[in-house]
Amino acid sequence: MDEAAARSFPTLAGAEPVVLSLLQTRNQRATPCQLEPMGTTYPLMRNSDARRTLALKQILSRRLHMLSHPSSRGLFDDTPNTWDNLEEMLSLYTKGLPLGQNLAATQDEDKKRSLVFLESLFKSQGESKSVLKYPVPQLLKENENAWMDDEEFGRQTLSGTNPCTIEAVTEFPPKSSLSPEEYGPATALTEDHIKPYLEGLSVKEAIEAKRLFKVDYRDIFLPYIDRINQSKYKAYAPRTYYFWTSKGTMKPVTIELSLPPSDDKAASNRVFTPPLRKEDKSHYWDLAKAHASNIEFCFHAVISHWMRAHAVIEPFIISTHRNLSKLHPVHTLLLPLFRNTMGINTSAREVLIKADGLIEKNFAPGRYALEMTAKAYGALWRFDHEAFPADLVARGMAEPADASYPGGVKLTVDDYPFAKDGLDLWDAIHTYMGKYLNIVYKASDKAVQEDAELQTLWNEVVQVGHGDKKDEPWWPKADSIKSLTKICATIAWIAGPHHTAVNYGQWAYGGFMPNRPPHCNKLIPEPGSKAEEKMLADPETWMMQTLTNQTATCIILTLMETLSSHAADEEYQGKRLKDNWTSNPEIKAAFSEFSAKMEELQRTFEERNGDLSLKNRTAGPAKVPYTLMCR
Repeated sequence: MDEAAARSFPTLAGAEPVVLSLLQTRNQRATPCQLEPMGTTYPLMRNSDARRTLALKQILSRRLHMLSHPSSRGLFDDTPNTWDNLEEMLSLYTKGLPLGQNLAATQDEDKKRSLVFLESLFKSQGESKSVLKYPVPQLLKENENAWMDDEEFGRQTLSGTNPCTIEAVTEFPPKSSLSPEEYGPATALTEDHIKPYLEGLSVKEAIEAKRLFKVDYRDIFLPYIDRINQSKYKAYAPRTYYFWTSKGTMKPVTIELSLPPSDDKAASNRVFTPPLRKEDKSHYWDLAKAHASNIEFCFHAVISHWMRAHAVIEPFIISTHRNLSKLHPVHTLLLPLFRNTMGINTSAREVLIKADGLIEKNFAPGRYALEMTAKAYGALWRFDHEAFPADLVARGMAEPADASYPGGVKLTVDDYPFAKDGLDLWDAIHTYMGKYLNIVYKASDKAVQEDAELQTLWNEVVQVGHGDKKDEPWWPKADSIKSLTKICATIAWIAGPHHTAVNYGQWAYGGFMPNRPPHCNKLIPEPGSKAEEKMLADPETWMMQTLTNQTATCIILTLMETLSSHAADEEYQGKRLKDNWTSNPEIKAAFSEFSAKMEELQRTFEERNGDLSLKNRTAGPAKVPYTLMCR
C-alpha cells in the first residue's frame, strides 16, 4: 500500500469509532455526483448569478480538475506561480489570467504540450481560450480595500463564513488544556497588551460588561503545528481577542500566535497588536491577521462545515432510511432535510478530503486535516449544543431568558446577524415541528414512546451512529412530543440554517484569497533577523510570497465558487417541490403557517439589512448585507 493509500485508513489515537467511519477517506470510486448544496437551504442571493445552473456547476467542476492537473503548474506568468502584487490578484475579476500567456514562443517541448492540453480543456467547455476569470466577490464590490480594515476583520466573526466560533471571554489571561511541559506556557498575553484598546476599561471591567470576546484555535491546532511546519506550508496556532466598541463594532485588539517547541527552538507565544491610530500601518499586524485568517479558513472548512454540517448528520440519515417506513410521518418530516446530503458527502470524499485530495494539497493542515477533524469531534461536538439557542449560551453569546425572546435567549451582542436571524428561524422551525408532531401523535407522549420505528431510529443514532458518545448524559430522550420536537428542530438546524451559514458565503468572502488564505508559505520574521530586514525593505512582496500561490489560489477560488452555487432542484424552508407530500388537512394548515412565517422573516431580514445603525450588516466596511438566511 502506498503512502497516500495508507493515510486513507489512519490510526488515530483517541479517535472515536463514528469519526473513523464518517471522517476517514477511502480510495474508492463511487457513482459520480454533482457538488450540490445540502438539503433545506437559504440562498446567498436571489438573482440569477447566485442560482447557478447544473451546467455551470459541471463547468466549474471540470475547471477544478484541470487546475489540479500537474500541467497547469507554473503557466501563469514570468514569475512562476507567485503573485507579484495585489493588482495582479485583482485582475482575476477584471481581465482574468491567460494560462500559458508566455509560452507561445517557448522552446520547451514539455511546456508546449502542457499548453496544448490546457487549451483543449477550455476549448471543450466553449469558454474563452485559456482564460481564468472569476465574478467579483461581494467583499470587493463596494470597496476593494475594505477587507484590510480591522473592523471588517472583526465583523466577519459575526456575519462572515464562520460566525459560529466567537465566544465571550470569561477569564484572563487565557488557560490551556495542553501540557506546558510539552507545548510551552499557555499564553504570553498580559493586560498591558489589550488595555489601550478597551475605551478606558480594565480587562476585568470589559469581561464583566460582556464586551471582550475571542476566537481561540490554539489548543486544537498546536499539537499539529510542528508537523505542519515540516511540510511545505507554515502555520501558527492562533487566538484572537476582540472588543465590542461603543460604535457597535467588533474590533480585534490582539492576536497571539503560538508555536510548540521543536528540535532547535523553544515554544513561542508571539503577541501582535494593531496600530492605535487607523491611519498608521503595521506590517507585523497585517501578517498576523493573514496567519490568523489562514487558520480560520481551515477550521471553517474541515470542522464548522465538513464535520458539523455534513459528517455528523450521516447517522441520522442512515438510521431514518433504515428504520422508518416511507409512510412514517417523521420520515416525511425529515426527508427534505436530507436531500442530496449523502451524494455531496460522497463527492467530497472523492475530490476534497481523500488522501492527496484538494484539501491535503492546498490547506495548511495538509495530511492532518481529517485527523484534526476527528479530534475536534471528540472534544467539542455534543448534540444538545447543536440546538442553536444552546450553542449561543455555551459560547457566552447569549443568556437564558423568557419566552418573549426568540429561542428563549437574550443575545449578548444584539447586532450579531448570524444569531439574530438564526434565532428567528430556529423559533419558526421549532414551532412548525411541534405543531406537526402534535398532529401526527395526537398530542400523546405515550404514542411517541410506543412508536417502535421511531424508538429504533433514535436508539441506533445514539448507540451505533454516535456510539462513541452513547453514554454521554446530554443525549435527549425521544420520549415525549416536547423532546422529539427539539430533536427534529436540531436536525433541521444542522442540515438547514447552520449549513447555509457556513457554506453559501464562501464565495462572498473566500472568493478573495488574501481575506481567507487556505495556507501561508512563510512564518513571520523574528525581530532582528535577516528575514525581518528583507520584509521591512519590501513588505508587499513579502506578503505576496507569504500568501497562497497562483495555482492553489485558482483551485480554491473555483472550489469556493462551486460550493457557493445552488442546484436547480433546491427545496427551501417553507416550500415543497411537490404539493402531494401530505393529504392531512391539519398538517397542510400548519405548513401554510410555516410558509407564511418564512415570507415574513424574509421581509424582516431585508429590513435589518437596510438599517444603517447596524454596523455588522450593509453598514459595515465592506457593505455586504447579511442574506445567508434569506430565501
